[in-house]
Amino acid sequence: MDESKKPENNKEPKATWREFLETAPTSVAYQINDMWKYDPRAENRRSNAGLIFLYCENCEGERFFETSDYITWYQKNERKEAFLGYTCRNCKVTTKKYALFAAPSSEPEGHGLLVKIGEYPFLRISTPSRVISIIGPDRDLFLKGLKAEAQGLGIGSFGYYRRVVDNQWKRIVEQLLDAATKLGSPVSVIDSVKKAMKETQFKKAVVDLIDGIPASLLLKGNQNPLALLYQATSVGIHQLTDSECLERAKDIRLVLIELCSRIAKALKDEEELNQAVGRLSRITGVEDS
Repeated sequence: MDESKKPENNKEPKATWREFLETAPTSVAYQINDMWKYDPRAENRRSNAGLIFLYCENCEGERFFETSDYITWYQKNERKEAFLGYTCRNCKVTTKKYALFAAPSSEPEGHGLLVKIGEYPFLRISTPSRVISIIGPDRDLFLKGLKAEAQGLGIGSFGYYRRVVDNQWKRIVEQLLDAATKLGSPVSVIDSVKKAMKETQFKKAVVDLIDGIPASLLLKGNQNPLALLYQATSVGIHQLTDSECLERAKDIRLVLIELCSRIAKALKDEEELNQAVGRLSRITGVEDS
């Protein structure tokens, strides 16, 4: 058998029913640990769908969605296609439709396999505007990556996100220098960032930034976000399966968003502090109590 034709034998990702409906891409099988409950009165198993939290176009924000639909199985290991409809609990106008392939397991109780065959409106991966602003010229590539990720296209989404990071790492370092300066970082940190800006290779810039990231921008206490992005994007696509690419793409997106968000917050906080100090410094007297 041709090695390239062998099916992937990767373990399916795990999620709760709610996590699956809110964030899972299409065409990817998930193990659901709260998929169904046994109903002794009807002697069958019913899906455990409940409230989910989605963006509502009508309300222009995230709201709870509810459903009266459920999936029922009358036989063990029965498999079926099903449709679920959700409605915004707030406005009662916006709806969300899911087409699913469902396969409950008999052991352990409540577990099963779910695949999104389709959904409408399509999965919306929210992205702060500050991220789009920082990546600048590669906005369209990033949005294509979001679309590919939402459709479960691992190689496509990983490829787009990697191009964005490869093209825009220097722009991110420039923003990092601005943040480090306004945060009053030590001279050694500022010098490290300036040295990284002069590099032409992302790898060398990351080495320069080993000790050049302000503490407030580190992830999980001590993780350098730019080093994480370099590690994630330095692996060739041909070395990963499509499911591995999809997982890697999601990780790149989350780290990139968190880094850009922290940089933007640092700049905003400093600006607000300067404005507050300016206003208070203009006060010429204090009333006697």
